[in-house]
Amino acid sequence: MIYPPSQANQPGPSGGDRPPLSIRTVVLILVSIFIGTLIGTLTYLGGQPIPTAIAAGLVSAGASFAAAHRLIGE
Repeated sequence: MIYPPSQANQPGPSGGDRPPLSIRTVVLILVSIFIGTLIGTLTYLGGQPIPTAIAAGLVSAGASFAAAHRLIGE
């Protein structure tokens, strides 16, 4: 039996049509990685143990991602 074409039966866009991440997403990720690395390094240089510095870097990276998401427009 032949069914009429519908949205569900249509193939998705090809991989070359649009990039997997937008420029805004890449900027947000890079900003959060930079700030997380900076805070983690400063925490370690401040005399804290490595696990504490890693935790501080991860928390600050997450917080900076959320803050940059609100600040950087669409």
